[in-house]
Amino acid sequence: MKSQEPEKTNRIGPVNPFTVGSEFVQAATKLGWLEEEQQDRQRRYFITPKGFQELAKLGMDLQRVAHYRPLPGDEKLEGSRHQIPRRPHPHRPSHPSRRRG
Repeated sequence: MKSQEPEKTNRIGPVNPFTVGSEFVQAATKLGWLEEEQQDRQRRYFITPKGFQELAKLGMDLQRVAHYRPLPGDEKLEGSRHQIPRRPHPHRPSHPSRRRG
């Protein structure tokens, strides 16, 4: 029978996932995994070949993270997300809705 007391773990406290993501992006930029481009007030980040390899080592599904095109002659990066069949989203219809009226 399971105890009704909450299990004690080595957790420090709750985190804001957006802050964690922001810090990760800043660190990845410093490491050369991402490149930042800023126009006016809009910021965009681009994955580098080194970043692609390193992020894959972390177990990230880069098909979900990046909209990329494979680099010419790089077999490791071939297979753009547009060539891979996408699974339907469970909460979105598979066809565009029709206007009535």
